[in-house]
Amino acid sequence: MKLLKMMALPFFTLALITASCSEYEYTPDPDFEKADISAISCYDRSGADVIRTSEIILPMHMVIVMLRPGADVTDLKVSITVSSGATVTPSLSTGFGNWTAPRIVNVTSPAGTVTEEWTIMIYPSN
Repeated sequence: MKLLKMMALPFFTLALITASCSEYEYTPDPDFEKADISAISCYDRSGADVIRTSEIILPMHMVIVMLRPGADVTDLKVSITVSSGATVTPSLSTGFGNWTAPRIVNVTSPAGTVTEEWTIMIYPSN
């Protein structure tokens, strides 16, 4: 009888642990699941910020930038600030590039539940 109780103890313990480790489903807080762009910077080779004006249009997921006179739109380093914990694809940290055509980036919220497609348009001054 004592042997039977000793053999049952590990099975009872395992059953208790398994029952207490029920599957927990994580639900992200929608207030923190953002995929927005909140700021943009454009730099020339000297490291100067060359933005004259910029506008972030949240409902349209669009960023419009007008450069200062003399800034070269074909040779810019662009940096954006996104919602806390969000990621950007494709990455903009590849260095200097030609921004004569609009670029599309995807911003994904921290838990990956929200992905927004953003259009970034940068224009030289007239």
